[in-house]
Amino acid sequence: MSIENQIATLKFFNQKAERLFATRYVQFQQERRKLSVNLSQKRGEALKVTKDLPDQDAIDAFLLTFRFFNQNNEPTSLDNMEKLYETLKIDEKTKNEFKELRQALNNSLDTPDPIFVINGVSPTFREIMDVFIYGGLAHSNKEKRKKYEQWQSSPLFALFEQEFCYTLFGFLSAIKHATIINQQAIDELEKERPKA
Repeated sequence: MSIENQIATLKFFNQKAERLFATRYVQFQQERRKLSVNLSQKRGEALKVTKDLPDQDAIDAFLLTFRFFNQNNEPTSLDNMEKLYETLKIDEKTKNEFKELRQALNNSLDTPDPIFVINGVSPTFREIMDVFIYGGLAHSNKEKRKKYEQWQSSPLFALFEQEFCYTLFGFLSAIKHATIINQQAIDELEKERPKA
C-alpha cells in the first residue's frame, strides 16, 4: 500500500470517528454521564423497570457508523488497523501504542460480565455486544438471535441493555484514543512523504 493510501485510511478512520462522536447516542453519554436501570417490585405486583438509556433510534444510528470499527470487512476495523500499523514506516513507539490500545480493548471485551451468570457461565462483554448487534439490532445470526430472544424474554433484559451500552461506551473510548494515535502516525508519514 502506498504512503498516500496509508494516510488516506488513517484519515478515513478519524473522519468516521468524528461522525460517531456526533451521534445522539454519544451526546446522551456526554449529557448523562451515567446510565441507569432500576428494578422494583411491590408484593403481589409485577416487576417495575425504570431505565435511563439511549433510545433505540440513537442506538441504531450509532451502530450504522460503529460497524466501520468493529467489522473486519472494513479497512478501518481495529483488527485491520493494527495490521496497517505493522506496515507503516513510523516510530515503533507509535506502532506499539496502537497495538497496546487494541490489546487493552480486547482484554476488556473478553472479561466475563460480573453481573450475569447464565447456566453457570458469565457472558463476556464481547458476547453481550455481539448478541445485541448480530442477534437483535443490526444483523441476524441465527444462534445469536436465539440468545437475544432468550435475554429479551427475561425480566432482567434492561440490565443486559445497560451492559451493552456500557460496552459500546468502552469501545468508543478506545476509538477516541485511536484517533489521537492515528494523527501522530499521519504527522510522521507526512514528514516522510515525497514532496511533489
